Amino acid sequence: MYHGRFKGNHYQIGKKWGSLVKVNGKNLLDHIPYQITTEMKKFTAESLPFYQKYCPEIIAEIQGIADGQEIKASQLYQVLFPMYAMVNPNHCSSFVVKNEQHFILGRNSDFLTSIEKLYMNCIYQFTE
Repeated sequence: MYHGRFKGNHYQIGKKWGSLVKVNGKNLLDHIPYQITTEMKKFTAESLPFYQKYCPEIIAEIQGIADGQEIKASQLYQVLFPMYAMVNPNHCSSFVVKNEQHFILGRNSDFLTSIEKLYMNCIYQFTE
């Protein structure tokens, strides 16, 4: 497994990852193994304010990924926000532990099997 090391703020890290995937000839939106439904779009729209309020870092990272992929962040929101709540089966796990100073995100997002050769263990070093 490839061990990606990323340094910067959330946006910079997202952009670097999105660009790396694009350099390897992959557009993330071409590999979504499910249809984005009207219900998922509604869920996304209703979820966005909560992400913006409680975890704006993930919004910045998704924007970076979108910019690296040269796609719209709103398209990635529609894939990512409902993924763990509305897509069955997705066989993925995630958790976040956060206190006043730090947070830890753990996940295995192994639902995009068509790009599994690009999977990696990501190590972040934040500069903010």
